[in-house]
Amino acid sequence: TSAGVGFAIPSSTVLRIVPQLIQFGKVSS
Repeated sequence: TSAGVGFAIPSSTVLRIVPQLIQFGKVSS
């Protein structure tokens, strides 16, 4: 599928970052 095109970020990283975006509106790396 083309759903992942342009995204080189592992899903595990996404699952860690997304809650931060929802909660804080930013990503702390």
